[in-house]
Amino acid sequence: MKRPLPMAKKLSTMMLSVGPAILLSNHAGAVSFDLSEDVTLAWDTRATYSVGYRLDDPDDGNIAAPSVNNDDGNRNFDKGLMQNRLNIITEFDLNFGDSGIFVRGNAFYDDVYQNSTARYSNGTYSPQVPNDVLLSSNLDDVSRANEFHPDTIEQHGDDIELWDAFFYTSFNAGELPVTFRLGSQAVSWGESIFVPNGINFANGPVDASRLNVPGVQLQEIFRPVGQAYFQFDPSDTVSVEIYYQYEWEQNRLNAAGSYFSVDDFLDQGGENILAPVAVLGADLLPADPSEVYTMLPWAAPSATVSPFLTVDRIGDRDASDDGQYGIAVRYLAEALQDTEFGFYFINYHDKSPQVGLSTYPNGVDGRWFGALQGFGGQLVLPPQANEGIAGALTGVESTGYFLEYVEDIKLIGLSASFVVGETNVGLEYSMRKDMPVVAAPELLPGRLIGPLSSLPPGTPLDIHSFELADVSHADISVLHFFGPTGFADDVQLTFELAMDYVHDMSDEQVGSSLQPMDEFAWGYQFVLETTFNNVLPNTTLVIPFTFSDAHGNSVFAGSGFRDGHKRANISFKALYGTNLEFNLGYTAFWGDGKADETADGVYTNWLSDRDFVSLSATISF
Repeated sequence: MKRPLPMAKKLSTMMLSVGPAILLSNHAGAVSFDLSEDVTLAWDTRATYSVGYRLDDPDDGNIAAPSVNNDDGNRNFDKGLMQNRLNIITEFDLNFGDSGIFVRGNAFYDDVYQNSTARYSNGTYSPQVPNDVLLSSNLDDVSRANEFHPDTIEQHGDDIELWDAFFYTSFNAGELPVTFRLGSQAVSWGESIFVPNGINFANGPVDASRLNVPGVQLQEIFRPVGQAYFQFDPSDTVSVEIYYQYEWEQNRLNAAGSYFSVDDFLDQGGENILAPVAVLGADLLPADPSEVYTMLPWAAPSATVSPFLTVDRIGDRDASDDGQYGIAVRYLAEALQDTEFGFYFINYHDKSPQVGLSTYPNGVDGRWFGALQGFGGQLVLPPQANEGIAGALTGVESTGYFLEYVEDIKLIGLSASFVVGETNVGLEYSMRKDMPVVAAPELLPGRLIGPLSSLPPGTPLDIHSFELADVSHADISVLHFFGPTGFADDVQLTFELAMDYVHDMSDEQVGSSLQPMDEFAWGYQFVLETTFNNVLPNTTLVIPFTFSDAHGNSVFAGSGFRDGHKRANISFKALYGTNLEFNLGYTAFWGDGKADETADGVYTNWLSDRDFVSLSATISF
């Protein structure tokens, strides 16, 4: 009987939509050259032109004072074009017998990120705007930079990258068949499909910034890194895979100020964190506003000095290139209807950042830290504020923040995959030991700043934003083929249910009152794909509908488990022949919490006003 494939590999043979449209189709336009009797060269290129259009102007409730460090991506794009992109992926496979060299690269250009339209960033607030304007949603008079941050342009505007580049070979070690690959490559394990935090997400970095690009492929999401990979089959029912990575890369988040960015200080383009001093704890200050403005003249509504203090970004603390490895053992249980079981152990370094603070050895006044409750825009001053509050606040100039990545997280995982009739089922469970659970960018960092409030001025200190805990992740995925129906030539459903659980969660690991972390969180996503053949000569119409929902707030950064947040997409995809595709899609975001409506226990839904339509055309050759 045919051995079942892991769910991720099954999906590489089919087409589906995740978000706007992730196409996982085999290319039919590859060109092959016979260079000699034993040497061939296959060349495959895929070019996609895509445009995206924002349907509404930014919602006033998601910009300015309530979300001063989360709104650059929103304010940078009014109703209108948010993407105008040409993307080319090309790959070469030079094969000589049982060995070969595989190379894949990418080049893209997005005109939206190239023009000189004024752009907001945390570093470009005008010092000549009254505070009552700047801290409201009336931002028409606020000056802006004339371009995106250079790092944001590089990630979203134009770049040329070499992705995969590895040598591969197959041989027999005695009676043992062995496959070996060396170089920049991606390794896929486990049964998860849509939801992050599964086993596969420990194997390498992902490019989250491409998830919303129309026509994007799976190979664009999972980024290759340098590693040595072995696979051997001790028997017909047992296979073993081992890798050792000699290169570490972080996950790519949406760069600061880009359309889907929800954090102005993280990753590419992030420069500083703005701390508004005009929003103060009234119970800690004089009741007479004139006395407040005497103490803090820059906080007066009519003041034209900058109402923000800044925590500038200093050198990030990347993880080591060494020390990441994994082993997977798969067993095919023929007596259990060819169920394949997987057993995994991975030692890896986290690819998602945590935020840390570092005080410089001179000039720091620790009392300032007691004043800062969180980077979301709320300040509360300490009781000793009257002892020279202005001097305390200016100490921020001697403070910096950095991004850091936890090393040596250990993952133990199990999986199973089997077929029941026309349904493929995948099960997955993993536990991570010493996982950072208070994860940037979601946590308001007030809880990490408090300890500094009691230190003498000038005390050097690092503060970290996370606690370590053991975290479990479970996943159930189903792929069902309905086949022809009365109205369509084919219908298939892909469904995934996943959950995260923190073992022995402590009070220090619950986040903040505004953005809590839950001990248990779960969510689901499905794609219902309907196919109509020959709607026009040589043309197939595929209509994928995608929906996702979540309950509870996950401790994983970027997991998508944000209580009540929903997302849906419908696409109309026309396939002409074997190498031409057209895609028209609509994506909507909704659910709990605009920034000015957020209550305890609710994550702000920064994307709730960023619905968009997209159009793309792809040719493969």
